[in-house]
Amino acid sequence: MPFRLSILDKCPRQPEETSQQALQNSLALARLAEQAGFYRYWIAEHHNTPALASPSPEIVLAWLAAQTKTLRLGAGGVMLQRYSPYKVAENFHLLAAIAPGRIDLGVGGRARRGDAFTD
Repeated sequence: MPFRLSILDKCPRQPEETSQQALQNSLALARLAEQAGFYRYWIAEHHNTPALASPSPEIVLAWLAAQTKTLRLGAGGVMLQRYSPYKVAENFHLLAAIAPGRIDLGVGGRARRGDAFTD
C-alpha cells in the first residue's frame, strides 16, 4: 500500500529576510510539493516569534489555495484556547468553500496561554 507524504511548514524567516520573503519561500515550497505529488501541506501557527512568519495559518492557507490546484492544505495546530472555537470553525468552513475537498483543520492544545505580548 503506498503512503502519502506531507510537509509541515513553519514559514521560517532568516534574519536577513522579510516576512514577505519567507512567505514567498513557503509558496515556492508548496508549488514544488504539489508538482512532486505530495498529498498535504500543513502550515503551523506560531506567535511572537521573529524567526517564523505564520501567526495566522488560515490567511496563509487561503493565499496558498488561490495559487495551487490539487494540494490539500491544512493548519498544523490551531491553538483553540486562544480563539473562539466557533470563529475557527467558521473560518475553516469558509476555506473549505473556497477550496472544496482540499482544506484540513488540525487543532492543538499544548501551547501555553501566552506571554505578556500575546495575552
